Amino acid sequence: MLTLILVRHAATVANEAGLYIGRSESPLSLQGKEEARRLCKKLDKWQIQQIYTSPAERVQETIKELMDKDIPVQVAQALHEINFGICEGKDFNWLKKNYPEEVTYMIKEGIAYRYPKGESLVMAHQRVADWLNEFLMNHQSGTFLVAAHGGTIRCILSELLVKKPSLHWHFKIDTATITIVSMNEGFPVIESLNERC
Repeated sequence: MLTLILVRHAATVANEAGLYIGRSESPLSLQGKEEARRLCKKLDKWQIQQIYTSPAERVQETIKELMDKDIPVQVAQALHEINFGICEGKDFNWLKKNYPEEVTYMIKEGIAYRYPKGESLVMAHQRVADWLNEFLMNHQSGTFLVAAHGGTIRCILSELLVKKPSLHWHFKIDTATITIVSMNEGFPVIESLNERC
């Protein structure tokens, strides 16, 4: 049996301001620091064999207590959030005001829409899917923690269930939540989704 514990980082200052933060950095907010403390306490009950983490500082700050323990850690660039390009650090109202045509494209193109100088959801999904499929080829059993972002976790779930990004927006993934997927001979079962601490 293979168990994947998927964890989204705790709340950041940018999250609370409603900003697009993909590759940009934003520190954990006061609420986020408390979320991280509760999250690590809950995760401590698991016998985690290895941690895979996004390179983002907000993710690593969230699981710092676990990373300080004797658990192997591997930073994976593929686990980064989608690259929002010119929208990084901005909000939707800024996009509507400064690039109204982009909002039209966004609605029309859906998951294929590519943020200027960034990625599309299709591109981000493929990046995460490549990492996931390589991981699954090399691991058939054990318990592994994947610490990342809401978008990354949605990509993992959609890839596990339908092998494409079509389910991406069907999953609610809040900050500092745990989603657990078990796999038996490659068959995924979502045991818990978006569980708060």
